[in-house]
Amino acid sequence: MKPDALSTILALDQERAAKDRQYLRAHATKVAYDRAWRMFATWCSERALLADRVEGPNVAAYLSWLSEQRPSPTNQRRHGANRPAGIGTMSWSTIAQAYSVIAMTYRGLQRPGWDGPSACPPEVWQQYQAIRRKLGVASKAGKYALLLEHLRPMVATLQGDGMQPLRDRAVLLVGYFLANRSEETAALDVEDLEPSPRGDGSINVKLRRSKSDQEGKGRTKGLVPSTTDLTLCPVVALTTWIKEADIRFGPIFRPFGPHGELLDQRICSRHVTGVVKNAARAAGFDEAFVARIASHSLRAGFITEAANNGASLEEIAAHTGHRDLNTLRGYIRRADAAGPSNPIRRII
Repeated sequence: MKPDALSTILALDQERAAKDRQYLRAHATKVAYDRAWRMFATWCSERALLADRVEGPNVAAYLSWLSEQRPSPTNQRRHGANRPAGIGTMSWSTIAQAYSVIAMTYRGLQRPGWDGPSACPPEVWQQYQAIRRKLGVASKAGKYALLLEHLRPMVATLQGDGMQPLRDRAVLLVGYFLANRSEETAALDVEDLEPSPRGDGSINVKLRRSKSDQEGKGRTKGLVPSTTDLTLCPVVALTTWIKEADIRFGPIFRPFGPHGELLDQRICSRHVTGVVKNAARAAGFDEAFVARIASHSLRAGFITEAANNGASLEEIAAHTGHRDLNTLRGYIRRADAAGPSNPIRRII
């Protein structure tokens, strides 16, 4: 083979290898990192600095500036949330992410002072620690958990015969009772479903990849039919949607086109949050409540309801895929801090 041909083949192999490296991080992580770097680059540009050549004191100045910024509400325009701009300062997690992105980039560029796995110029580390103490590391109030008392009226607004109510009802109930992350619900294919050998109408649902399974080993969850309330039955909602939409293979949950036609592609994780918020508005919940819920509220709500109804942490973790029971406890405490287990209720 001629040298020129060999060079072309090698170049193609190198290009393919570069594309493969995108899988080092989850897509959502990559998007967040890209956003953090663009914000840093914009700050540098406004101060006549080059983002890939900033010295330690100026990196420290950026972290300090960022810590004083006011966060903007996520997806406010997309989901029509009628609420004011974000209040307070940036969360500690935002500062930590910005530092990580800068450090990762500078180590890749072999910048002086950033040449170790945790190395950075001393003034940057001092600023980082000072901001950590200034802001505190506790996470800010998270999204509300959607309990059954919230879910029922939301599902009740989706009892029409149209295709979109059928799909949205299935999205809500499948996401809730599988305790799925939004991307897990969006990624479901018809091929991932099979009848349970129990013969009671249950469905085994294969999750091929998740946040805690980036290598795609996969795991199976059981979707169990309701024996008391068919309006909240995830199996009925799912099978009805698949039948009426005539989906025989590929993505289960698909978007609609501008004329109401069902498209041959899958919804994205943002669609799930849109379904949750729109159903909450239709059910009459106020905008303050709507602003505090998202797709993750389904997962948090299921965990809380399961715990309140006597399921052990181990049983819940086996269903949700949690590896750390302390993380699981955090869901329950946050969602039900004023619930039946609150000791105040034993006093007054």
